[in-house]
Amino acid sequence: MQWLAIGARAAYLQTCSRCVPKLNFVRARQVHRLIQSAGDDNIRIGEMIGWYRERGHMVASLDPLRRTEHGVWLHERPGMAEPPSPDMVESLLLWLIERYPWESSAAVKGNWLCGMLGLNADLGDKTMQIPLLHAKIDGKPHWKIHELFEHLTRSYAGTLSCQFTHLSMEQQLWIMDKLENRFVMSGTYRRGILYDLLHTHVFETFLKENFPSSKRFGIEGSEAFIPGLETVIRRSGELGVSDIYVGMAHRGRLAVLHTIMGKAMGAICCEMKERHSPFHVGDVKYHLGLQSVFAYNRSNRKRVDLANFPVDRLHEIQSINLHLCPNPSHLEAVNPVVLGITHAKQEVSRDKRGKCIMPLLIHGDASFSALGIVHETLQLSLLPGYSVGGTVHIIINNQIGYTTTPGQARSSVHATDIVKAAQGPIFRANANDPEAVCEACMLAAEFRAEFGRDVAVDIVGYRRHGHNELDDPTPTQPITYDIISQSQGVYETYKNKCLEDNVITEERVEGWRQHFVNTFNQELQLALKGEYEQRPLDFVADTFKSTGVVEERRSTMESTGLPLATLQFIARKACDLSNVEFQLHPTVRQLMKKRLSMVETAESRIDWAMAELLAFGSLTLHEDVGPAASDPNISITPLHFSHFRIRLSGQDSERGTFNQRHAAIYDCETAQRYVPLANIAPGGQDEFEVWNSPLNEGAVLGFEYGASLGYKDSALVIWEAQFGDFANNAQVIIDQFIASGEDRWGQNSRIVLLLPHGYDGQGPDHSSARLERFLQLSSDDPDYLPGRDPNSRKLIEQTMEALGSDEYISKDRVIELLYECVDDPAERIETLWLEMCVTPNRSHISRTEWARFLTSFLRRHAERTANMIVLNCSTPAQYFHALRRQANLPYHKPMIIMAPKFLLHHKPCTSADNTRHLSRHPTTGERYLKDNDSVRRVIICSGQVYYKLSQHRRRRKIRDIALVRLEQIAPFPHDRIIEAIAQFPNAEVVWCQEEPKNMGAWFYVRPRLTTALKEHYTSNGIELIPPRYIGRPVSTSTATASYDIHREEELAFLTDAMNPNH
Repeated sequence: MQWLAIGARAAYLQTCSRCVPKLNFVRARQVHRLIQSAGDDNIRIGEMIGWYRERGHMVASLDPLRRTEHGVWLHERPGMAEPPSPDMVESLLLWLIERYPWESSAAVKGNWLCGMLGLNADLGDKTMQIPLLHAKIDGKPHWKIHELFEHLTRSYAGTLSCQFTHLSMEQQLWIMDKLENRFVMSGTYRRGILYDLLHTHVFETFLKENFPSSKRFGIEGSEAFIPGLETVIRRSGELGVSDIYVGMAHRGRLAVLHTIMGKAMGAICCEMKERHSPFHVGDVKYHLGLQSVFAYNRSNRKRVDLANFPVDRLHEIQSINLHLCPNPSHLEAVNPVVLGITHAKQEVSRDKRGKCIMPLLIHGDASFSALGIVHETLQLSLLPGYSVGGTVHIIINNQIGYTTTPGQARSSVHATDIVKAAQGPIFRANANDPEAVCEACMLAAEFRAEFGRDVAVDIVGYRRHGHNELDDPTPTQPITYDIISQSQGVYETYKNKCLEDNVITEERVEGWRQHFVNTFNQELQLALKGEYEQRPLDFVADTFKSTGVVEERRSTMESTGLPLATLQFIARKACDLSNVEFQLHPTVRQLMKKRLSMVETAESRIDWAMAELLAFGSLTLHEDVGPAASDPNISITPLHFSHFRIRLSGQDSERGTFNQRHAAIYDCETAQRYVPLANIAPGGQDEFEVWNSPLNEGAVLGFEYGASLGYKDSALVIWEAQFGDFANNAQVIIDQFIASGEDRWGQNSRIVLLLPHGYDGQGPDHSSARLERFLQLSSDDPDYLPGRDPNSRKLIEQTMEALGSDEYISKDRVIELLYECVDDPAERIETLWLEMCVTPNRSHISRTEWARFLTSFLRRHAERTANMIVLNCSTPAQYFHALRRQANLPYHKPMIIMAPKFLLHHKPCTSADNTRHLSRHPTTGERYLKDNDSVRRVIICSGQVYYKLSQHRRRRKIRDIALVRLEQIAPFPHDRIIEAIAQFPNAEVVWCQEEPKNMGAWFYVRPRLTTALKEHYTSNGIELIPPRYIGRPVSTSTATASYDIHREEELAFLTDAMNPNH
């Protein structure tokens, strides 16, 4: 017996044009000796079964281009394969599979295996029971050794394999049972796969022929992904899932939008021609989202159109709601957003185990193995507060990243090895075997439903073209693309197989193809005629909805202030824990006692954390819950008109980084967790939840942003950074979603970011939340007042063109617009006419009147057109009102709050029943400042620097400098800041900040303040004097690491601010 044909193997590697993994022959011999020394045949057979289950995925036949017959392809250069495997079992398995006499007789096969495995020779043709085997094949209670070997190879090392031995034993047994008893596909099922492959093939071919110069990031080479995705959807629906939230990158997205989600081909053609809107296009075609219903007939599994399906037969239909979320080009960034949306939807529908609502994420191999946010997101999978009952991950594995081969892109063997961190199985399938792909996807859906864990399907395919259709990949992958150019596509291969098996006829396939081609041509003609372009009236209606011009008005506006009795009620319920069987920590007990004293009287002072507690508590309470409900002698107005779930998460958010919050407390003896704010009025309040997040920013912030979208109007979602400095770890989420999500995709979020910020001498990484970056992302124009900027003028001109003739806009045309926006347009038109100061009986208005009205409206409601709100609050009261205002605003905008650090425990930083510091002495009544005409300087500042300026002014007994605190920096409050400055007609205006000059708010405030002052001074005939800067000089680092230097810098700019000569 010849054990190793080393010479033949070496010659093969020298002549082979493909990249084949090298065998570790030394290791293989070692394993062989171990097997030969085992004294029992049953042990040897059991060992072989274990090899396949544990290491079969390493020698599976997964490469559709067959650059390696078994194992993982990593390198383009022939012979430059991966290093010899250090795994003895893998080496032996590969050796056995490659040299097994597959075409020989049963006797030859059996004798060969007995010799290789060291079994008794008489077992070569003998049948035996295999207790370790899970196969339940009819008529096969006994197995011959060659039958067992071939069955294990097909089950674990064929075109479908699974990596699963890291799981629990229950999960392993489940997978063994599934893989060793493979699903037998019926003719109907196989025809469905062929139909999907043909649909995808014709779709990609049609776009290539009609739009050759347009990028589409086609799915050619991995077309089996489409029937695989449909399998996940169908099987999940059968298992009880009603809604699937999908996140995916650009590869194959257009095919998914059309073949799976039913987006009209004409709409896609319109986007390919870039003619879908002459007004506003937020993002490219392969980033857009869509919602649709996936419906099919249970009896024949055919897709149906619900709009045209008989109502009396709807019981025959299985339907699943699909939600494809929009995404940026930043690969994998959408993953946590999808999970956040899913989690929120599950909470709202009380689907705690995720049986009805599930996420599905579609990845690329290069990004999945390389990007950190993938790992961050996987780590959320089993955490309380973040779990979604398991995510199905489908990886479109092109075995390339742009021009980078797997051996250059990762250190792991497989692109999907990282899924093991989430304790999920990894199914891998050869994309040239659509049936294996569909079976893998079916098993993934079933595994998630059974165990509620993440599961991955790695579809190993290739990319027929370059990164996009305009890119030439042959200079960097010449051998691979030579093979691709000679290879038949999966559709043709599978069609021929189905024809050979008499599953379908050539005539039926041709009928399908002709139907697709005819439909696509008809849709293209409709697109060229403008049927799918956005109508001007639709654009105006969408714009007016977002700006609030035609919004339904509330009869009573929500107040952010609350009566003292209500605050006392909330404080008692949240802080008096005497009735709770709980061993409080002495520090927490003292804290709760202190908080109760903060609401004893109207003169009591409330600190920052207590203001937050009262805001959160008040927002969760139902309208009929409060002091009036518990004491009939108290009569107050209703607490509010809506109640909200509060979700707060972040690193150390339960206690608070600075020991200020203690929203969750723990029993000293049992460590039992108790959340006081969740138990103010059980049954009479909404949910309050607070979670300590993992130590990452990107995935957690993305998750919370997604949750804010998923909850819509029912919740206030807050993410808190440990220090604001670390928020830049989530810069992609901030830039691509929070700052621009509304403009790009129409996503409206009211997420709140709490970013601890302030210069306290703690060094460059614990001082700045980079306020300047958020202000740079703000959308208001620095050189114009709201309503007069170029974007507003363009909007006004577009609405006039859409609504009127050359000179007038008719009332009937406006009413037609209102029908697109509100329920009662007749009533709203009269209100709108009055707001424009037009008499009700007039039938039209001039273009000048319309422009004047919109300019005024956009100025009054500048926040509605802004992309986010940026605050730097200086008092607990301002923070309290900001939180309540954010929850109750009729429109959704992200709110960024520069949260304090030392102010949390700073005694002067407290609030009573007002938000302003006293301007007169409490005893004598004397004004602290001189008369307004005698004030020589107005210092505008923001945040904690106010207290340092105030202290320095008081210490030097200066009475001719006024301090104005800018609490909301963006959108810039032009009118209100001028109102404050105008009180001091003889004062110069300066801006003071503690950040370096090239950071902080100065670059943002300066041009906007100048614009506001110019408007004010010009209207009063006064020469404009530009505002002056006081603060730290420019710096590359945010702060010094020396506390002494920090104090020197601070004293220098405080002295400069109060110096009468400057």
